[in-house]
Amino acid sequence: MATSIDKTKFSMQEASYFMTPATDAVSITASAACNACRAIWVGTAGDLKVKMAADFAGTGGQVVTFKGVPGGTLLPYSIVAVYSTDTTASDVVALY
Repeated sequence: MATSIDKTKFSMQEASYFMTPATDAVSITASAACNACRAIWVGTAGDLKVKMAADFAGTGGQVVTFKGVPGGTLLPYSIVAVYSTDTTASDVVALY
């Protein structure tokens, strides 16, 4: 189910945050919540079940599973949680 973007909740400050390079990184274990990040690094291949950050959509973040993510992949998605159920990928790093 696609969610339309509520442009009234989108600010230039938020946009510039996500358009600049990451300046920090935190290793994330499955079954962990995190602050909305700029991107996710998947070090070891597998499936990754996450809760998407929904700052710009104006609704709750959707829970999705990225199937068959290759090891060494940078996913340009902002998430707020990684789930242990249905997650087989490892060495996951949130970039801020």
